[in-house]
Amino acid sequence: MSLATWKKEFYPIPASRCPEKDALQHSLRKYLGVRPTMLNRHNLFKAGCTLCEYESQAHFHFIERTCALCKFYTSKHKCNPQCPLARKEGPLCGDEDSAYMHWHRTGDPEPMIRALRRAVKKQERKGA
Repeated sequence: MSLATWKKEFYPIPASRCPEKDALQHSLRKYLGVRPTMLNRHNLFKAGCTLCEYESQAHFHFIERTCALCKFYTSKHKCNPQCPLARKEGPLCGDEDSAYMHWHRTGDPEPMIRALRRAVKKQERKGA
């Protein structure tokens, strides 16, 4: 297993090609892939906001350009408060108390996964 197999399972299309209606699901899928069991299964480790292969130089950055939500809700590297995740959870991803920063600091994706799941449910209730 490798970064290529991880991408096939959890990041099958680049954020740049994700339609807005699918951006939350795209992001949720990506974060489900950073659970420790999934990283181990694909022979990856997390370094900051980057996934790395143990046996090569391959890596994947969790940054603005790899986030489907950022594609639609970021301008000049600033998150728009209209982002469905920000509207649901309050803090913007770059805020110190955000679920993203928690993952970045600790490696624990569960707050981000919960936040994304709540935002997906809200989107589904709205019929968006």
